[in-house]
Amino acid sequence: MASAEELRTEIKTGYDELKEAISGAESKWDSARLGIESVLRSELDLAVTVAETMEALKLPDRQQFELTTVADALTAFEDVSGTCIKVFGYVEDRDMVKRTPVMDDIGGVMQAAADQAKGSAATIKAGS
Repeated sequence: MASAEELRTEIKTGYDELKEAISGAESKWDSARLGIESVLRSELDLAVTVAETMEALKLPDRQQFELTTVADALTAFEDVSGTCIKVFGYVEDRDMVKRTPVMDDIGGVMQAAADQAKGSAATIKAGS
C-alpha cells in the first residue's frame, strides 16, 4: 500500500489535472457540466468518509452542485479540493488501515479520490 504522503501526491496530481480539464471545458460545457458536478460531489463525499473514520470534530458539509459556468465550476473546485486536501492532510500512515463504511480502509478511499480525479479529468478533456 502506498504511504499517506504518496497518496496525497497522487491526489494533488489528480486535482491539477481536473482543474486543467474544468478550465478547458467552456466549449463543451453542456456535456461536461454534469460530470464536473458529479466528481466534485463524489470527491467531497470521499473526504467526509475519511473525516468520519478519523473521528474529526468538524466534518465537511456534503454538497450538491448546480454549476452554470466554468467560472462557477472553478470556484466550486477550489472549495472542494481545498477541503479534501485539508482532510487528507490529517491522515498518517498508521491511519491508512482504519476501516471505513464504504471501502476497505482509508488508504483505499484516498486511492479512489486520486483515481477518480484523474479519470474524470480525462473524460472531461475527451469531451464527454
